[in-house]
Amino acid sequence: MTPFHTPVVPARSRLDWRVLLLYLGMALALSFTDHRMRRFPDYVVTTYMPQVVQGTADAPGRYRVLAPLVIDALTTATGGSPIIVFLVARFWLLYAALVAVHLLLRNWFAPLIATGGTSLLAALLPLTYTNSWAHPDSVVELLLVSAGCGLIVSKNDVWFSIVLIVAAFNRETSGFLLLLWAWSRLAGTRSPAMLLRVAGVASAWLAVFIGLRWYLGFASYQYWMLPRNIGALLPLPANFDPYVRISGVLWLFLSVPLFVLAFAGITRVGWSSYFGRATAVAGSLVVTGFLISSVLESRIFVPLLPLLVPPALIGLGAEPGARADCRPPAAGQPHD
Repeated sequence: MTPFHTPVVPARSRLDWRVLLLYLGMALALSFTDHRMRRFPDYVVTTYMPQVVQGTADAPGRYRVLAPLVIDALTTATGGSPIIVFLVARFWLLYAALVAVHLLLRNWFAPLIATGGTSLLAALLPLTYTNSWAHPDSVVELLLVSAGCGLIVSKNDVWFSIVLIVAAFNRETSGFLLLLWAWSRLAGTRSPAMLLRVAGVASAWLAVFIGLRWYLGFASYQYWMLPRNIGALLPLPANFDPYVRISGVLWLFLSVPLFVLAFAGITRVGWSSYFGRATAVAGSLVVTGFLISSVLESRIFVPLLPLLVPPALIGLGAEPGARADCRPPAAGQPHD
């Protein structure tokens, strides 16, 4: 393990406020790109979200109720056009997600590095736009996972629990956020009080997971996707758009460089750090996605971005600040 300097992270600065303007432009660019590259951009408001609100959507979309319910309520309250309300909501959610990523990175890095890391995430995000229509839960997932990771690092378990429960109404992949939190807490102490806290939070998440399927009716779908995903690594037939033909490998361009850089970063800070745990959780998400989800829909890997960008920045040479969970623990000392 290579020793490195651990500077103190600077306090909030003017740059942290100035980049808020930059993220407005990024959010608009991502929103524009997302809408214009979809073949059926209106499907989400004409068919998908009404079905989710009515409880008739196919699984697993039936249980991803958070974004459809909120956007439907906003549409009703404002009397606006459903597609306009959806686009405006997605813009502000993207903006909030970028700010959440910046704040996450500021736990360890100076403002300029945090801005670069957020820009890196924004540049890679369009690789998740492979569906013919935009799923409303994807940008919400980016926001909630980024915020949840920040709360794990700051050890604010009350707010983390709230974010986790909200995320459970958005996507079942919030379970990976629960895994990272539980691992981080139990790495520090396994006292009866901490074990009880972890069990309580996990039970609350599980109650939402099961409760949605009980209330809305359990509906099965194809779970085992390994053979289909192996086949998706080959180009689709020639009658598809060129980029659609290779949509089964776009997730590799999203994930592999980040994993390589993250591993390089972890050689500096150690697997016992938050960065090591986040990378391991990201790896488990990729394996799970390849086994029981469709890699043609690379949006399933959106959580990789807030999980892997922090250690990837260290792999690029950035120096993490002096948080106790960022540095290799001294011999004989406990770590968190």
